[in-house]
Amino acid sequence: MQRGFLLMMMLTVFSLIIPSPHAAAESHYVSIKLVNYVGSPSELSIQVKGDYVTSGGTLIPSGSSVKVRVDNGQLSWNENTNQGTSVTFTPKTYNRDHYITIKDRSYLGEMTFTVENGNRVRPTNRLLLEDYVLGVVPQEMPVAWNLEALKAQAVLARTYVMGKLDQTIDDTVRYQVFGGLSTNSNVRKAVEETEGQVLKFNGKWVEAVYSSSNGGMLESNHHIWNSPPLAYLSAKPDPYDPKIQWNLDLHKVQIDLTDKDLTQPDSWWGAATEVNGEMAQSIKAWLMQNGYAGKEIKIVSIPHLSISEERTSGERRTRGSMAVDFMVRENGAVLPVSVFYEDIPISSIRNMIGTRFLRSTFIDSLTDNGTVFQFAGRGYGHGVGMSQYGAKSMADQGHSYRDILGFYFPGTELVGKKVVQDKPVPEEPVKEEPVKEEPKNPLPSRSDYTAQPVIRVVVNNEVQTYDIAPYIEEGRTMVPLRGIFEALGSDVVWDQRTKTVTAFKGATIVQLQIGSKVAQVNSKKVSLDAPARNKNGRTMVPLRFISEALGAIVEWDAQSRTVFVDL
Repeated sequence: MQRGFLLMMMLTVFSLIIPSPHAAAESHYVSIKLVNYVGSPSELSIQVKGDYVTSGGTLIPSGSSVKVRVDNGQLSWNENTNQGTSVTFTPKTYNRDHYITIKDRSYLGEMTFTVENGNRVRPTNRLLLEDYVLGVVPQEMPVAWNLEALKAQAVLARTYVMGKLDQTIDDTVRYQVFGGLSTNSNVRKAVEETEGQVLKFNGKWVEAVYSSSNGGMLESNHHIWNSPPLAYLSAKPDPYDPKIQWNLDLHKVQIDLTDKDLTQPDSWWGAATEVNGEMAQSIKAWLMQNGYAGKEIKIVSIPHLSISEERTSGERRTRGSMAVDFMVRENGAVLPVSVFYEDIPISSIRNMIGTRFLRSTFIDSLTDNGTVFQFAGRGYGHGVGMSQYGAKSMADQGHSYRDILGFYFPGTELVGKKVVQDKPVPEEPVKEEPVKEEPKNPLPSRSDYTAQPVIRVVVNNEVQTYDIAPYIEEGRTMVPLRGIFEALGSDVVWDQRTKTVTAFKGATIVQLQIGSKVAQVNSKKVSLDAPARNKNGRTMVPLRFISEALGAIVEWDAQSRTVFVDL
């Protein structure tokens, strides 16, 4: 009888892992950590539609409500306690009749719940690629827009994630915003009519980047991210973008201290609010990530703000300076603090003020009228790749999604299912200046490296040279700070007062303090085996930590003593 029972259980489990016909036709899956809409709760309430089975073999019938929580570092769900640090709910059949709902959003496929930071529940959704694209398109583009624009967005969403199928991404703007199951008919049609289609250039996935509006001028990927120039992401005019304009006023004085008794802060601190409240919150967040973590801060004034006249080939500003005066309250007293960020990347100033307010670095003017700094600019976002408003304009004028992709990614090829014409995407209608090819630097294959007493560092197939040779400390390869950050396309800010290094790349912020074995990645503390150190006038940082924090893959070849970093 026991053998019969075991056989029945084996057959049941086997039936659960046989993919549905839809799954069999599509071999690509995407894993997404749910952060954007879920937050960081210690307990999650979920509803199950269709029968699911846990990784422990427990059946969860359709219609069940389940509470997943963390108890003493262990997962529990309903009456099932101490279930370890991870549990996966798998649908009996992968289809639209099986989904899990979390906070009014439904998700197809598997859902794995893990313990995060010892006391938080973190769900990770694993589903088919096409269903992932269905969940991205309506979050990145209005569903009422022209179908051809939505098709272009679908192709880019699919292409973007193809190079990330071997990793777990998240559902935020750090990757692509993912909202779960979409039932919108317009989105479904756009995804289905482009099923499997991706953009390639010389046989490789393109960098499928896009932003809301480029202000009438496309920017080069090299100028925004300091990455190697790509021929299909060069700067050029965009006659289709509606040239969205914006203005921003930032008051110099945020809180008037003339009637404030600084020796009695409790009498006014709670009622004192900054003139530009939301921008002030963004500046506070910046400061907390740059040496003032956990501090109570009030922004008093912005005494200086300037931008350089230098522009990129895409007409974006490049650098600027900004000073901030603020108060820190500690132990019933207030401490006045002034910081001056001089000649830093304009992207850092944009992040400081807030990307929702300083909408782009395509700044036409910055005027100081005595009491207010007044910005005027164009576009919304980085301006590289497809302009979403430009795509809408092209579609509304009768252009197909192939035309749209052909203009914004010239010289690329649309490949995959349902591509009727096997030819390159049409060339752009606007004449562009020739792109200067990056000097070739042939790199030997990894097997060509011979054992050396020195340590080599290779980033994106480029051998790195440093004025101070890399060395190993506590099992970690240490390299000069500025060299590795620049190779990975990251901006760097040094705070002399706190001896803190802060790097910015996209939505990722990495912070290290000289001598400290605790770093921060997006305000989350991370333990280091080896701290950042000063050596012969240079700041040395742990290569693997920096690279992986910025999204790179790191490999160590012991025989040749070479570190390979691929971003």
